[in-house]
Amino acid sequence: ASRDGKYFLIKTTKDNSDRQNKMLRREYELSIGCDHPNIVHVYTIENNLPFGTGIVMEYIEGRTLDKYLAEKPQKKERNRIFSELLSAVGYLHKRGIIHNDLKPENIIITLADNTLKLIDFGLADSDAEYAMRTLGCTPRYASPELQAKSGAIDARSDIYSIGVIMQEIFGSSSIASRCINNNPEKRYANVEALQRAWHNRHRPYYIAISFLLL
Repeated sequence: ASRDGKYFLIKTTKDNSDRQNKMLRREYELSIGCDHPNIVHVYTIENNLPFGTGIVMEYIEGRTLDKYLAEKPQKKERNRIFSELLSAVGYLHKRGIIHNDLKPENIIITLADNTLKLIDFGLADSDAEYAMRTLGCTPRYASPELQAKSGAIDARSDIYSIGVIMQEIFGSSSIASRCINNNPEKRYANVEALQRAWHNRHRPYYIAISFLLL
């Protein structure tokens, strides 16, 4: 949609049902307070649109992460993109929000300057029990505990998804392997720990320690 020459994206529901509208409202409540350069900006929610309720958000002209990677960007650019992803997810976690659906389709790279934008908070929640009831994530990127609906969902579940994405960006590594460990206790405890490992990855002593912790 456009207003006063500026474009916006309006996210609505598939069927305008009460259940879908409640999920849309919850997504709005979680995302409206977020203010981060690598997270899509949400402006408002409107109830009286021709097609029902809709979230009015930033319009991003770009392509999904998988299509961006198909362009074979240089390693320096891939490093920057991955750092931006960690920054965005770390910001959410500090706000008590678990995204629950991190995957290339929910990561947009802008055409203007190749900035990463994290989108789609449809499954994000600070309430793990609610996330279990509304599970609809993509199995390839979802942690074992999320798929099993075990009730033990925390930041380490998103860490698992990041590990799968990391393999697709850079290939296999000891850091990615630790992220996707089936046992949450053996993954990085939070994004900050993962960021430290990422920044120190070329230091010989750190590589040795990482192998010992696997």
